[in-house]
Amino acid sequence: MGGRHKYCPVLIGMKKNIFAVFIILAAAAKAPALDLNFDGRTGGSASFSGATPALPAGIAAAGGQAGLNPLSGETVAPGVFEIPFRAASRRAPLTAAEREAEFLFILGKMETVYSHLENKQRLFGFSYAAIRSDYLSRVRAAGSDAEYRAAVQSFIRLFSDPHLGAYFYDGLPQQNPQLPPAVVNTLTGDGILITRVSRLYGEQEEFEKGLGESLEMAKAARALVVDMRGNGGGNDGYTRAYISLLVDHPIPTGKVTIKISSETLARYGELEEDPEHPGWTPLSSGMINPRGDSPFRGPVAMLVDGRCVSSCEGSAVMFKFSGMARLYGETTMGSSGYPVTIPLPYSSGSVRIPTWIQLQPDGTPIEDHGIEPHVIVESARALDAALMDIRAKLAPAR
Repeated sequence: MGGRHKYCPVLIGMKKNIFAVFIILAAAAKAPALDLNFDGRTGGSASFSGATPALPAGIAAAGGQAGLNPLSGETVAPGVFEIPFRAASRRAPLTAAEREAEFLFILGKMETVYSHLENKQRLFGFSYAAIRSDYLSRVRAAGSDAEYRAAVQSFIRLFSDPHLGAYFYDGLPQQNPQLPPAVVNTLTGDGILITRVSRLYGEQEEFEKGLGESLEMAKAARALVVDMRGNGGGNDGYTRAYISLLVDHPIPTGKVTIKISSETLARYGELEEDPEHPGWTPLSSGMINPRGDSPFRGPVAMLVDGRCVSSCEGSAVMFKFSGMARLYGETTMGSSGYPVTIPLPYSSGSVRIPTWIQLQPDGTPIEDHGIEPHVIVESARALDAALMDIRAKLAPAR
């Protein structure tokens, strides 16, 4: 029987993710039965309420947004941002018993927290029980920490999930990556504004300045192109606030169900359980409400590719289902999970595990499916294709 689950601070001691948001799922709305086999399409929704996530002052959410959207604030940037930039003192090598105990700890968290565990087995046709047994044997046979870590990383890779990861910090040098500008705005000679958003993480002043500049330039632009090719994600609250000032109508942002665990209860404080699917919250829908006085009326295009992941994909959903934009490029990576980070018990490190399943407004899952653009073209040619179509629309009738 469904009910409310509450966070017990005695059980959990963890820091909340910097982009974590608090959700109270509407108790009055009972979600319809939901098929958790998301390889197909599904429907159903429930409302949510709360408060909008913190955003840069220049594009901060003002009135009109009744609830916090649980679909914002996801963070991942493969190859760069997902690796914690920290140094750790070296520890003594783990004993064989410690390596086995730590891997069993990881397995336990996978089984109680990982939102995509069942669907990955269906999609890739493997048995979790079988690979669990296989990799436990590999860990027991490991003769060193290096062999143990290699076995753990090999196990993680089987799930093809950028949001799922194990990180070992011993000896990792402090890194200060040089990041490209978050937002760059360019106006073509014929009045088309190209707003390049290379990432969704970093100093929020960058987004306040860059997206604020884009909104100001859009007032005089004839058309708008938002280029998010290669964007590794971060906080899609920035693009949420941005698009809300471009439209004059609500935008559906998709649906989400959260796997209830001690970690997600620590994050949200309280979660409503779906009586039809114990251990999961009811399917909850999100919406972006318009906030601007002068919506953009010209043609709008968004550029995406297979490196657009996580909150970049959340942003692509917003534009695709806004009714105002056409997407150009390649299908996005297909990864969404709003992961929690859990310290490892023996190694200097952590494991990061996705906690939700996110659907597009039409019911198509993001995980392992991605967002398909309206116009499929290789990434390098996406801008040219978008500009050609836009200029054809802007050309005076003969």
